[in-house]
Amino acid sequence: MKVILFNPPNPDPPPSYFGPPYGLSLLGAILKERGVSVLGRDFDRTPMEEMLREASALVRVERPDLIGVSCQSSTRGAVAALARRLKKATPGLRVVVGGPFATTDPELVLRRTGADWVAAGDGEETLPELVEALASGGDTSKVAGLVWSEGGGVRRAPEREPFANLDSLPSPDFDLFDAADNLERFRRAHAAAPAMHSALMVLSSRGCIYRCVFCPMSTFKGAPRLHSPAYFVRMVCDLSRRYAWRDFVFGDNFFTRDRARVLEICRLLRRQAPDIRWICMTRADAMDFELARAMSAAGCREISYGVETGSAKVQKTTGKRLDLEKVPEAFRATRSARM
Repeated sequence: MKVILFNPPNPDPPPSYFGPPYGLSLLGAILKERGVSVLGRDFDRTPMEEMLREASALVRVERPDLIGVSCQSSTRGAVAALARRLKKATPGLRVVVGGPFATTDPELVLRRTGADWVAAGDGEETLPELVEALASGGDTSKVAGLVWSEGGGVRRAPEREPFANLDSLPSPDFDLFDAADNLERFRRAHAAAPAMHSALMVLSSRGCIYRCVFCPMSTFKGAPRLHSPAYFVRMVCDLSRRYAWRDFVFGDNFFTRDRARVLEICRLLRRQAPDIRWICMTRADAMDFELARAMSAAGCREISYGVETGSAKVQKTTGKRLDLEKVPEAFRATRSARM
C-alpha cells in the first residue's frame, strides 16, 4: 500500500514557521511502523494553483492507493479544490479527509470535497484500519469513525472513541514534510528577527475542559488526554537532537491546566534539555508567580493568553468563564519571570 498525505495551503499563514503539520506527521509515523509506504507534502505556504499542479503531478507519478488530506476551518476551501481536482484527474483514486474541521462537520466536508470518506475524531486507529481494509479487500464500513456517501445519502460507521493511550504513539515523523530544510530556510530569512521565527510544534495533551462557543474544541467529547511528562520531554529531546534545533511551540490548547504536571515537565526539561526555548498557550486564570518562574527557568520565552473580553457577562455567554480578576496577576507573573 502507498499513501500520500497532503496538508493544503492556509490562505493567511502566520509569519512564523512552526514546523510541519503535527497530526499528519504522527499519522505518517504510525503507517510507516506498519510497513505502509508513505509520502507527505506540506502546501501551507503554496499558492492554490501551484498546489493543485504539484499534487496532481505527484499523484500521476506515484499512483497511490489512498490520499489523506487534513482539513482545518481555514483550509476547507483548498481541501475541497484539491480533493475534487485529484478525483477528476485520476478516476478510481480514493481520498479520505480528516482533521479538526472534518470532525466538526463531516457531512459538510463530504459534500464539498467529494471525498470517498471523512474520518471524524482521532485518526491514529481510523487511518491504519482503513488502509488495512483497502489492502485486504475488507469492509471499510466497519471502520469506526468513517463517514461516506451511499445511495444518495450519508452513512456513518460507529463513532470512534477518543484515543486514550497517548504514550503508546511514536514521535511524529517530520521528515515526511522536509522539516529540516524548512526550519533552516526560515532561520536564514528571519535571522535578524528577535521573535521565534521558526520552531517545531509538539503537543503534550489533547482536548480542553472548557466549551467556548467560538472554539472547535468545544464540539469534542471526553476529558482531555495527556502524555506523561517523561514521554513528552523525551519526545522534545529526541526531536531537538534529530534536527539540531532548540526552539519549540508547545501547542496545547490549555498547557497549564494541570499545574503539578507542568512543574514536573519543567523539572525534566531543566535536567534533560537545558538549552531549548519554547512558547505556549494557556488561560490567564491558570498562572501564578511560582509557576511562571519554573516555566521560565525551563526555557519558556513567551505565553499567549486568550482573554477575549473584559466583560464578565460576555465571558459567561461565550462559555470562556475566565476569572477576570486573575488576569492582571498573570501578566505581572509572566513579566516578572522575564517572559
